[in-house]
Amino acid sequence: MAASNTDTATADKKPKVTLHRLLTICEDHDRCLNWCREKNLLASSIVCPKENCENSLHYYRRKERPDGFQWQCSKKSCNGKLSIRHGSWFHGAKLSIPKVLAITYAWANKFTVQQAMH
Repeated sequence: MAASNTDTATADKKPKVTLHRLLTICEDHDRCLNWCREKNLLASSIVCPKENCENSLHYYRRKERPDGFQWQCSKKSCNGKLSIRHGSWFHGAKLSIPKVLAITYAWANKFTVQQAMH
């Protein structure tokens, strides 16, 4: 099905993320994670996965975690925890979130290997 003129106009109004803008966002790790949450690339809320617990998990800074943050249950006796990557396409990736974003940008924009390396 072909896109209508209104579909094209709506799509054109969305600001395109340039490589420069993405790299600027990714320079600051906290800013990068917040941007990912705003764009729904990371969850902004999660319910505790522990059996018989339906509390919301809270987003906590954890220096010992690779991403610097972790989801943790609000109920002290529960101790339910999840990675901030849980349920996202970052889950299972060994690279940092900023690196995954940069590689994905290069792939989506059909960069050559030489372009992507620089």
